[in-house]
Amino acid sequence: MGTRTLDRRRSDSPHRAPILDRFGVAVRGRRERLHLTRAELEQRSGIPRNYIGSIERGEINPTLLTQQRIALGLGVRLAELVTEAEANAELDLGAALSEASPPATL
Repeated sequence: MGTRTLDRRRSDSPHRAPILDRFGVAVRGRRERLHLTRAELEQRSGIPRNYIGSIERGEINPTLLTQQRIALGLGVRLAELVTEAEANAELDLGAALSEASPPATL
């Protein structure tokens, strides 16, 4: 596999996009529900296991092609992973709003 198919730029900035973390959580969750190791997902997707780990930690922004290959390796459509990542965002927003809300008074 050539380096052209993987986006190796790291997102170490404190201002990195939270969607990277949420997408990583979705990938890890699917992989663990299937009882797959990163090495097994590597065999299924062709994406190196250390790169999968970086994605799961939200450290890098994978290309669309890489996302698709991971989804295929997990046996799901890419849209399902993205939907799960977006649902995680809604949970994060709900928790943030409830923490910021003042206590209700009667």
